[in-house]
Amino acid sequence: GKTMQSAACFLLPARGWELLAGALAGWWVHRHGALALPRAVSVAALATLLLMCALPAMGPHPGPSAAVVVVASAIICLGPDAIARRTPLSRSGDWSYSIYLIHWPLLAFAGAVTLGATPLWLRLALMAAAIVLGALQYRWVETPLRGAWRAGGPRLWTGLLAASGVCVALAFVLLPLRPEGGA
Repeated sequence: GKTMQSAACFLLPARGWELLAGALAGWWVHRHGALALPRAVSVAALATLLLMCALPAMGPHPGPSAAVVVVASAIICLGPDAIARRTPLSRSGDWSYSIYLIHWPLLAFAGAVTLGATPLWLRLALMAAAIVLGALQYRWVETPLRGAWRAGGPRLWTGLLAASGVCVALAFVLLPLRPEGGA
């Protein structure tokens, strides 16, 4: 049922093959260098990834949608790299983990505040906010703290305090969006 679909989407056993594909692509490039793929193949892989963002998923996860995304991503990773360097994907790739960390709490808070009836305009605005906040988090939290975990000290605590403050501020920003009669 619903629990199994959620587990398949969020838990490692159903996602292991995706991680393995990425690890194998990274190992290949590290060990043997990029593949000499025709430019059209790289462009098609990039277009496929962008198209997959706009299309509804094809069935439950893992399934055809995930396979298409993994194969297209592997092609981009294994290719000569030029296509990725000339697109916003290269910068968004740097920000991706921060965006990943931020997007779900934004959408979850919005869902809690609107009692699950989050309007499309708000979800789109929150996704745009997640990109901006992810870029800021990458620049001002993730990058400075990368070495601070080993050293500890004030930079570490400043970053943790800043991240906590953003979460608390976000709760106060979203609170007024609660629909009337909502608890």
